[in-house]
Amino acid sequence: MLRACAKPRRVIDLAAEAGLPLTVARHLVRDLAAEGRLVVCHSRPADDRDILEHVLEGLRAL
Repeated sequence: MLRACAKPRRVIDLAAEAGLPLTVARHLVRDLAAEGRLVVCHSRPADDRDILEHVLEGLRAL
């Protein structure tokens, strides 16, 4: 898990690549962060309007 965290990644991607359930990956990341072995950076949540505009753009492209 530490090697996979050598570059910034989303926990969901770590879980998928490791073949672990998301809840297990979250616990591992949380435990490693608590031990100071990795740093967790929280991404800024996207604005709902931004998401809807991207969906609309995709639909228009169809």
